[in-house]
Amino acid sequence: MAVRPLVVGDCKMITPAAVAAAHEHNLYYLGPWESSNAVRTAIGGVSNAELAASELSYRPKRHFSADRPFVPYRGVWRPFPVTYDGKTYHDRALVVWSVGKQRLDEQKRKHYLKKLLNRLDEIHRHLNRGRYIKHEYAAHQIGLAQRGNPAKGLVTVELTGEDRHLELSFRIDRDALAQAQALDGKYLLGTNASHLSASEALTWFKAQDGVEKRNGDLKGPLRVRPLYLQSDQRIEGLVFINLLALLVRALLELRCRRAGLNYTAGRVLRAFEPLYATDQVFVDGSRLTQLGEMTPFQQRVLDRLHVPSPTRYLHNLPG
Repeated sequence: MAVRPLVVGDCKMITPAAVAAAHEHNLYYLGPWESSNAVRTAIGGVSNAELAASELSYRPKRHFSADRPFVPYRGVWRPFPVTYDGKTYHDRALVVWSVGKQRLDEQKRKHYLKKLLNRLDEIHRHLNRGRYIKHEYAAHQIGLAQRGNPAKGLVTVELTGEDRHLELSFRIDRDALAQAQALDGKYLLGTNASHLSASEALTWFKAQDGVEKRNGDLKGPLRVRPLYLQSDQRIEGLVFINLLALLVRALLELRCRRAGLNYTAGRVLRAFEPLYATDQVFVDGSRLTQLGEMTPFQQRVLDRLHVPSPTRYLHNLPG
């Protein structure tokens, strides 16, 4: 049986059941593992020095200027056995680090940590006043402050004393903070495709974003006229038209990239929407055909894509 790759998107984390199914059906899988003790242990087993020496060749499509140089992705393989229904699959996982994710992790932790500390400080200032004279009420408010806050494990909180004589102390757990910081910018990609290099695995994984965006285009920017169809044949025809429109957008973006234009199809199409032509026929039989004024952006796109001037379509118009 031929082996086919299976790429799992960001919105679908790998599960042990999915791993077992991939092996059972002779498929390759590739995707992110959700945070767990095993995942954190695998990530923690790779030192920063080892990651620094393992730069990946993957490069994102977005442009990096001279004043904003590209910071490479880094990745290291680790064995990652997966057990499901009493059977163990000896697969592997790629520990990936990116500066973008590290920045987001740091910002997210600072935001939630500040939110939690501010609320605890507010509770502390209200302690032994009003409803906060009750231990039960104060404890409930502390629980509400911690509920759903990802930073709650980073702050040690202690509420002591009897009603009207309560004391609240809280502090940042430096050990827990250091452990969280050690995971910044890192995530785990699991796979059973032993033939993939680290750079290939990351490239395949990042490619799923383009597929998901194309699916999004089918539901939105294509703007194919909505029709209410009943027969399967006509429904298939409408789907075919949508796919043709999607192909046109994809080919336009491909040609732009090859021409060195970092433009999306949506931006190019929107830029050409105002372009118009007028065709006037007078009573004496004479005719005046004019093309609207081209913008510098429109002209640059046509020149770089080697597209003839739109005036060519104004000749030999039907009477």
